[in-house]
Amino acid sequence: MDVNNLRVMSVKTTFRKETTIPLVLSSITLTCAYCNKKVTGDAVRKKFDDKDYFFCCHTCQDEFEKKYMKLLVKA
Repeated sequence: MDVNNLRVMSVKTTFRKETTIPLVLSSITLTCAYCNKKVTGDAVRKKFDDKDYFFCCHTCQDEFEKKYMKLLVKA
């Protein structure tokens, strides 16, 4: 068996886990874990204790994290 064509490609980009999820072209509807509003645009995802939470913005994510940490300290 002879090789007629050979293509060599180098991969220069690395996989990066995104913290936002684009919902514009999706039929998925998410509710913010902090303010309970419908998430429009890109959702922000954060994992707490191996569970994914979704937020409408980084401000809600930060406020949720503060509240979450306070509850952990009290436990």
